[in-house]
Amino acid sequence: MPGTSDALTWDDIAPAGIDTRRDETAHERTGQAAVTRHATGFPLPMANEGERLRVVGLRAGRAADRRLVEMGITVGSEITLVQGGGEGPLLIAVSDMRLGLGRGMAHKVLVAPIGEAAE
Repeated sequence: MPGTSDALTWDDIAPAGIDTRRDETAHERTGQAAVTRHATGFPLPMANEGERLRVVGLRAGRAADRRLVEMGITVGSEITLVQGGGEGPLLIAVSDMRLGLGRGMAHKVLVAPIGEAAE
């Protein structure tokens, strides 16, 4: 067709059932969609230091889920992000323990602020 591009977009190749909409406030410089915080949960590294959070979901595989549960990070548990700025692992408080959690694993933990998680 005249005036159309032959370039493929993500919408053309995305597997069925994958939501391809992107946040309109995306990082235009990089072309990557922004992840927004909302009541249904956001990745743990997006939380503010000192913020009390409730775990609302885990997006990990079977082995990683088991590892998180062994560390006391379960859906419904309360955690606090003690240190998370910069690069490297996050320091979180779970019950009376402090744990270091790598960023890759931390992105698999969906959280919501305590005030919003109960709604």
